[in-house]
Amino acid sequence: MRYKISLILLVILLLAFNLYADTIEEKLKRTEANLKKLEGNRGALLSPKNFEKAKEKYNKAQDNYNKGKNIKDIEKNLQESETAIKDANKVIELANIAFAEALVAREDAETVNAPDYATEEYEKAASKFSEAILKLEGGNLDSAKKKGAEAENLYRNAELSAIKANTIGTAQSIIKEAKDAGAEKYAPRTYNHSKNLAAEAENILNTDRYAGDEAQRKAEQSIYEAKHAIYITRKAKIMEGDKANIETLFLENEELVGRVALAMDIEAKFDEGLEKPTSTMTQIIKNMREENVRLNKEIVEKNGKIEKLRNELNEAKNELAKLKGEYEYELEQKRLELEAKKREEEKIAKVDGLFNEDEAEVLLDGTDLVIRLRALQFPPGKAVIPPEAYYLFSKVISSIQEYPDNELIIEGHTDSQGRDASNQLLSEKRAQAVRTYLLANNPNLSVDLVSAMGYGEN
Repeated sequence: MRYKISLILLVILLLAFNLYADTIEEKLKRTEANLKKLEGNRGALLSPKNFEKAKEKYNKAQDNYNKGKNIKDIEKNLQESETAIKDANKVIELANIAFAEALVAREDAETVNAPDYATEEYEKAASKFSEAILKLEGGNLDSAKKKGAEAENLYRNAELSAIKANTIGTAQSIIKEAKDAGAEKYAPRTYNHSKNLAAEAENILNTDRYAGDEAQRKAEQSIYEAKHAIYITRKAKIMEGDKANIETLFLENEELVGRVALAMDIEAKFDEGLEKPTSTMTQIIKNMREENVRLNKEIVEKNGKIEKLRNELNEAKNELAKLKGEYEYELEQKRLELEAKKREEEKIAKVDGLFNEDEAEVLLDGTDLVIRLRALQFPPGKAVIPPEAYYLFSKVISSIQEYPDNELIIEGHTDSQGRDASNQLLSEKRAQAVRTYLLANNPNLSVDLVSAMGYGEN
């Protein structure tokens, strides 16, 4: 019999609690931690008076401690600091409710860098918000809410101004540069177009300050037109008062168009102006675009077919790999079966080779290996193994060792002489005698795997 032995280890944990009063160092550390937490909770913004008082009292306590002054005075300063921290937290909690919209407006203004791009407006909003906070700390909630609403509007104005500065500030700067260059006189259409685009961008932001993409596109167009106006102005000033410069301008333009025509393998003639060669080039470009669209469409279609074929190929590869894997698995199973069968046959042949025909008959009965001991003869009416059978049983033990984990069934029989009941009992005793002998002479044989049965004269 096999037994499972479980060892249970019982661990007893003894907890001892030692209670000590807080030291002055621990109180200083605790107040310092509370101050940092208050600072992270925007204490300087939402409750500045209480925050400054808490810092002042803590710093005084720390300074006195460093100088080794009276402990009671230090504890008093710390207590006053803690009280100020508690008062500040109460104000902050109320401020987060009373000034919720103003705080969101402040955050939005800072997100678009209003302190840099709308400095004056942002400072006005911050000043008004500080007034609201002071009213709240003084316990005047109604007045605090009123000033908080004013601060919200000022923050929103600063936010819009910053957005405009970010979006159209560059355009307005270049428009001013164009004006200073004289674009109003020498390139009025281009200059005015630039101004109109900037005004459109501003109107978009006035309607929806978060429509940044659309306004940005208008601003970029405005920048281009303003730069274009500056270029035209410079050219116009060069030509002013000298008609020869006008011819030079025409020739320069014709040369530029001619370069493009040459690259397109077109002979450009300008005796009728730029219209004819530019129209020809425009048509060619249009045809090339249409051809490009057609080719791109064809490429997309062919890429789609290629992708489809690639997917089909991958599926075929996967299926082939699957079939190959199944085939190889089956082959491996067959190989293992054949090897197992071969090993089994070799063992049976080995067992069969241990005995000659007079000693035993070895045969398979389904999945059972049967060894019929022909040479084993018990004395009449006895269940004692005769000494001359020991050699035969040594071969039996060798056979059993080929199957160490298999069940062993010992079947005893008698001849037909005598009564059935006596023969049955005798066959059982003989089977038990063989069992006892085999177990005694084969210590590796498991008792649980060996059974003995008697069949009498059957």
